[in-house]
Amino acid sequence: MEKCTCKETISSLHRERDELLKWKRGLESAVIVTEGGPDDWDDPQKMINYLIDWHVAVNLDPATSFAAEELIEHGKKLQRHADGIAKIWSEPIRIVQNEFP
Repeated sequence: MEKCTCKETISSLHRERDELLKWKRGLESAVIVTEGGPDDWDDPQKMINYLIDWHVAVNLDPATSFAAEELIEHGKKLQRHADGIAKIWSEPIRIVQNEFP
């Protein structure tokens, strides 16, 4: 087994720290663009959850997303269809008897 010197260990830890800082800066930059942020900027999971929630909210807002507008229109069509089916099933069933002479 190879022995590791203190200098190599410190160098390795610095590389790991620098890599983690890249991720943290990337998350912070993405959150700053949203002009908001989570309560705790030191918790990466909260930052990721905030970003996901923000993107979902933007994508579901018809003012900012054509896909959201299409989804709303599709929902309205489905509702009209469901209302039509409900109307048919709510009417009393009429049995028509044929009269034979």
